[in-house]
Amino acid sequence: MSEEVEFVKDEKKASGKFRWKLYLGLFFAGLLLFIGYTSFFNPDLMGLTGNVVGVDKETVIEDAVGLNARLGIPGSLVVDSNSDKLSIRVSEQIDFLIGDQKVSLSKGDSIVIDDFSGRVSVEGKTIVGLEGRGSRVFIDGLPISHKSDLLIKLSVEGLGYSYMEFENVYLESLSYITSGLVRINEDKLVIRLDEESFAIDRFKGDLTISNDVRMDGKIDRNDVGNLVEDSDYSLEEELEDDSEDEDSTK
Repeated sequence: MSEEVEFVKDEKKASGKFRWKLYLGLFFAGLLLFIGYTSFFNPDLMGLTGNVVGVDKETVIEDAVGLNARLGIPGSLVVDSNSDKLSIRVSEQIDFLIGDQKVSLSKGDSIVIDDFSGRVSVEGKTIVGLEGRGSRVFIDGLPISHKSDLLIKLSVEGLGYSYMEFENVYLESLSYITSGLVRINEDKLVIRLDEESFAIDRFKGDLTISNDVRMDGKIDRNDVGNLVEDSDYSLEEELEDDSEDEDSTK
């Protein structure tokens, strides 16, 4: 009888272990499905006048060309990515939550976040939402201490800014109607926009927003054709102008 009792207990343990492994496997499968869904079908990233969606700063654009642009500020903008450094100069007094500390910022104060990873939502010259983490945080050059070696959590809403820069950021897309100047491969191609569409699929480099939007980095070569087609710029007209200049010099 004792041997039978021991055998029944072992069988229950085996059954319990099986159910535990099954539940664990289902949990991770559900987690992967959730991550995949939110990555590709996040409804919060849809329907913006101007939008930027980021993935990973380590992503390499294989067929890339240089881009230097100076454009107008879009009505709304979302940067959801990693950046080597995020720098902000505030234009009004506000409380900024850094880790478990509430830091009061005044007009003209600067905040620098190293190794930033998170989401920044902007409407004009106001950061309507910032959620993310960074390895180090500085207020006017002074470091904010942290109790652990973990990334520092940051959060703020309704922050007016006069200057904001993302260093070495990767963006999946940027599309809005604007005016400004776009230079490709060190002025080999110059596109002037006048309330026209500026649309690119991938960008890697520095993004600065102050009185305008400045971009300095690389884009996919395929985007160049789209920029030309969406503007009034004409390659044929440019070639004709060049030929006329050559004739006048002869």
